[in-house]
Amino acid sequence: MADFGFCKKLKNFDDLTQTSLGSPLYMAPEVLNGDVYDSKADVWSVGIVLYEMLFGRCPYGDCNIKQLINVYSADKLRIQMATENIFISPSTENMLRRML
Repeated sequence: MADFGFCKKLKNFDDLTQTSLGSPLYMAPEVLNGDVYDSKADVWSVGIVLYEMLFGRCPYGDCNIKQLINVYSADKLRIQMATENIFISPSTENMLRRML
């Protein structure tokens, strides 16, 4: 899953970049903060998409960039499956937590 209009080719797997393009809800915290980042930021974005596919909503709600930065730094990922009658396996939950 990608929007290759925003794609940036890196020479090596461990190269860093600071380009900030895309939808804020899918950006890793380091991207939102304007810090350098690596390919792990893509894992974050895929984790957001996976969460949305499983639960039908973004894990951090509809926020502006400033609110997202505050939520990321203050909040631990909350997965409230039982209240939504959605159940995922423990390994899927573990994967989501590691991605996000």
